[in-house]
Amino acid sequence: CLEWLKGMDEASHKDERVVSATSEVSFGWRTSAQVGSNGFSGTQTGTRIGYGSVVTLREGDHGRPEASRFVNGRHLEDLPDPGDIAAEALNRAVDRLGSEKGVSRRSTMVVDPEAGGRLFGSLLGALSAQSVQQNRSFLADKQGEQIGSEVLTLIDDPLVRRGSGSRYFDGEGISAKVMPVIENGVLKQFYIDTYYGRKLDWRPTTGGVSNLVLAPGENDLDGLLKEAGEGFYITGWLGGNADSTSGDFSIGFRGHQIEAGEKGRPVSEMNITGNLTDLMGQLVAVGNDPNPWSSMRTPTLVFEGVEFSGR
Repeated sequence: CLEWLKGMDEASHKDERVVSATSEVSFGWRTSAQVGSNGFSGTQTGTRIGYGSVVTLREGDHGRPEASRFVNGRHLEDLPDPGDIAAEALNRAVDRLGSEKGVSRRSTMVVDPEAGGRLFGSLLGALSAQSVQQNRSFLADKQGEQIGSEVLTLIDDPLVRRGSGSRYFDGEGISAKVMPVIENGVLKQFYIDTYYGRKLDWRPTTGGVSNLVLAPGENDLDGLLKEAGEGFYITGWLGGNADSTSGDFSIGFRGHQIEAGEKGRPVSEMNITGNLTDLMGQLVAVGNDPNPWSSMRTPTLVFEGVEFSGR
């Protein structure tokens, strides 16, 4: 690990504008055992390893653009070289130089695979039986109805080989199985544990998320940027909130303008606002490039008609 860190530190400092660069490595091995009053008993064992870097540059008297790159996995052989990850963190920071607010407008939004998980993480809060029972879900009465575009198919898959969220059973001992959550935009299933299942008189499915997988499309990021032509390419989020009761959201972001089908000038301190149901209906394309370093295995996402707030 020390040699990895030395190599990452060297790779992340290869620019005279670097103010600070921090690299880290983490790894672990875990065994858990569960015994339930219903007669269930079981054990699960797993490994994990991850590493990455955060780089801050100097820009003028006060500018301090920052970026990071991290990867995580179950097995070391599945991960890229640590030095390459640190170099990518530096490249991302350099990409932030000259960032400014873009012009407010309604336009196309392309979301990087590493950023897409935030959007669906906001949606998941409304898909739990607890939120439904406590009247905090805008999706409570939407099962079997269209809540997104036809290109949206979302599957909870705990059986992904070496997946970050893979498991044999959930926290209550419910056996792992593939569960369609949304199919072609239609809400199929909620996350239902036994406690709230009894309260709602619903049959339990599973109490928590495993690996969230979107059905892939045909193009990668570059191809989808070219198709978009103009708009904004989102690489990261800057705070904000989403209300699981109403579905309304306002989230800050950073990224780049899309100019002539390519990644253009960097932008920051901008917001997207709207309602999650509307946003899921505005999804027009999904990439073939899911993020393998997270249990939220989102590919590139393309939304049309998104409201951007800037200058």
